[in-house]
Amino acid sequence: MKKLFAVSVFVAMVVLSTVSFGTGVVAQQAGNAQADLFHKPFGAGVDCQGNGANTGVPDGGFVNAHINRQRGVLTLNVHVENGLPDTTYDVFVRCIRVLGTLTTNSQGVGNATFKTPAAGIPPTFAIDMHAQPFQFPTLDTLVSEPITLP
Repeated sequence: MKKLFAVSVFVAMVVLSTVSFGTGVVAQQAGNAQADLFHKPFGAGVDCQGNGANTGVPDGGFVNAHINRQRGVLTLNVHVENGLPDTTYDVFVRCIRVLGTLTTNSQGVGNATFKTPAAGIPPTFAIDMHAQPFQFPTLDTLVSEPITLP
């Protein structure tokens, strides 16, 4: 009876350590971050990583970023507030690639989710978006503060 109990405890410890190790590996393969969006005319004074975007009070919404390194996919959930009403924005990983478009409603609010290959995205990056049509001086530009994924 004691031997059976000892074997049961040993098996349970092995199973738990395997499950814990497995969970740790999966957790290291993913990362999440959030960044605020700011209105910046033409993205002036903002570098490719988003430095210079933060003007103190977030006035444009936010971005939630999730990277799955195992699958090599970066997912970006973009929420715009105080955008131009009924407007389509071109959305980019700043200085890197086009993601697609986001359209606001009559209140200037819009949401979009983008999936893009993680390859080529640096550890710290930014999102920017420009109202269509891309023309001066009516251009509305939103830029995220730096997004750093763990």
